[in-house]
Amino acid sequence: MNNVKVLLNLFVEYLQIEKSYSQYTVVNYVTEIENFSSFMEEQALEHLEEITYNDTRLYLTELHKRKYSRKTISRKVSALRSFFKFLVREEMLDENPFSLVSLPKTEQKNT
Repeated sequence: MNNVKVLLNLFVEYLQIEKSYSQYTVVNYVTEIENFSSFMEEQALEHLEEITYNDTRLYLTELHKRKYSRKTISRKVSALRSFFKFLVREEMLDENPFSLVSLPKTEQKNT
């Protein structure tokens, strides 16, 4: 997944220039994408084009096994969905494997 770094740099520029996201948000997005990239390497997927909806489900299963909260999982999925949406928009990928992934409902606090 060596092409991820180049694409990630383009995505960072997009977030900073076009979206005006804070540096904190950009750093978090980068972290989430790098974590997913590491996971995909463990799954022997070398190119972003190879990632399918089933791979995204496998990643979510792994996040649940690691006992991440719903809010954390939502943040991770949201960052990845944005990254892949950007790649589709820029015609670097044909489809977004995260487009069908629904965000987990967050727990509501009783006030």
